[in-house]
Amino acid sequence: MNRDSWVWLLSEYRAGRCSPQELEEVEHGLRMNAEVRDLYVDLINLEVGLGQCAEAVWVERQATQIAGGTSRGPVARRAWAGIAAGIALGLMAGILLSASVVRAFTGTRGAARGEMLGLANGDFETPTAPLSEGVPRAAAVWGGDFAQIVDGEQGVSPLQGRRMLKFLRADNQLTPPESRPAVSEMWQVISLRSDRSTVAAPPRQIEIAARFNAADLASGERMTFGVSLHAFAGFVEEAPELWRHHKTQALASASQEELLDRRTSSWQTLRARMALPPEATILLVGLRASRKGADPVNQDFGAHYVDEVEVYFVEPSPEILPTP
Repeated sequence: MNRDSWVWLLSEYRAGRCSPQELEEVEHGLRMNAEVRDLYVDLINLEVGLGQCAEAVWVERQATQIAGGTSRGPVARRAWAGIAAGIALGLMAGILLSASVVRAFTGTRGAARGEMLGLANGDFETPTAPLSEGVPRAAAVWGGDFAQIVDGEQGVSPLQGRRMLKFLRADNQLTPPESRPAVSEMWQVISLRSDRSTVAAPPRQIEIAARFNAADLASGERMTFGVSLHAFAGFVEEAPELWRHHKTQALASASQEELLDRRTSSWQTLRARMALPPEATILLVGLRASRKGADPVNQDFGAHYVDEVEVYFVEPSPEILPTP
């Protein structure tokens, strides 16, 4: 696959529009091809820069409007104009610093968060211990590998509230003893059968957003965090089997993975988006922490956290056009 094809495919991956086959191709490329990983980082940098630039324009416009108000004198207006310019230049610095990595990027129309889907305990404030037997066979519970809901610890405070989820290990009670997994996963099944009115044709876009963090003692590790969505036509109790064959049975899938950003003082947000097929009856929501390396034999985690997980419909919003 040539560079232009990878740019397109990685952009689709960032937007959560990959088919299961494309998703597998992207994840294989990110694991095996250093050039693909470099290109992916470039696209992330560009996306961040574009977001900063848009924010700078908005801040400048708002401050300029305030400065032009009739209730303020010329000195105040000049002060506000200076503040606006300073903020805008500061925010736009990110895009200037990233200019050397700009190669190609297709922007998407802005969108707004709409109706929330029925994700249970996405803020982990209910201290019920997650199940540790892989993908759960019941809706509205967290399950997967060994994990724990904890208060603030190791210099990491919950994003909001009192609690967060801590990844403990990359295995669970059903993992074969000879297996040496390097990915700690947590899952929740959302049933879509109870209210079919929310899943109407044509397919609507849904998005997962989750916030990740790690303690300082993990700052030297080569780690990634990830989120995923998988839609199936089936029953909640079939979720483990459906996941096992998701490459062929998923109606739609979306996944996003990013390197640990090393800023342990702040939370790292990951999002993935996909079109939810009208025939979908269950949605599998996934969170993961992955240890990278040629021989990742350490199954213990314990310094890696997730908080404030949300799944919601995405409603298109009009593009903001510059005022004359």
